[in-house]
Amino acid sequence: MRRASLWFLACIGLLMLLLAGAASWLLATESGLHFAVRQASTFGGEQFSLAQADGRLIGPLSIRSLRLETEAATITLDQARLEWSPRALFSQRIQIDALSGGILSVALKEAPDRPAAPPSPLPQPLVPFAVHVESAELGALRITPPGADAFEAQALRLRAQLLGEHFRIEELRAAIKPAGPLHLVAQGRLLADGVELEQASLTGPGRVEAAGALHWIDPRADLTLNWNALHWPPGPTPEFDSTEGSLSIQGPFSALAVQGTLQLGEETQVELDGTAGDQLNISARWQALRWPLRGPAKEV
Repeated sequence: MRRASLWFLACIGLLMLLLAGAASWLLATESGLHFAVRQASTFGGEQFSLAQADGRLIGPLSIRSLRLETEAATITLDQARLEWSPRALFSQRIQIDALSGGILSVALKEAPDRPAAPPSPLPQPLVPFAVHVESAELGALRITPPGADAFEAQALRLRAQLLGEHFRIEELRAAIKPAGPLHLVAQGRLLADGVELEQASLTGPGRVEAAGALHWIDPRADLTLNWNALHWPPGPTPEFDSTEGSLSIQGPFSALAVQGTLQLGEETQVELDGTAGDQLNISARWQALRWPLRGPAKEV
């Protein structure tokens, strides 16, 4: 009996050594990385392709020419490099030290001719680990809807944290035409059916601060916006400048209640009140309004 127990323990020990060796080979060698890529290509079929991968799964890791086909879009990424800290997993944290990419293109496809599935609630928490992104950069993000011009953002840079359902965007920068450089700082909470903004500040064609919530399962909003030195629309030739203002947006997306005040220059103030959604019904009241807002004007 004692000899049988020793043999059993020896077999268990040998099995653990083999598993540890296999895991070490898979995670810490380039041949292990190539094996993982081949398996992903096999299981992904025509929906997944990757031209080149170098490094190790535990990092640093570089890839080239990634292509992913889904029902909704064709996604391509020309190149990327990842450095992360595997040891952080023992502290239940995903630590991304540096992530850089070239051009990420998303070509959206026509929606299938069938009833759309209702939105699903997010799991709570979204991921079982805390996530800390120390530095993530992308040369360009290009999103092309079917039959429409592409939206493009360049020189994206992100620092962010996610702990349970709570998130903090320490820095998100991007250059978007015609708005120019944008800088976002925000913190809030991911809900099962949306997002709650404790505070958010966007700097670009002015400074806009936002707080409130957006929901997508029962689409509705409860947002408050405040701004100063706002130039609208964004670009080299805005139609008007608002030195300060505020806007409240509440209710279902089909009939949003809108109330706000815009300060145009030192004397002109415009008050807005009405609804927006399936139909637009906004009334305005003003004092000392000069028209047009740019160029030679007269008071109306």
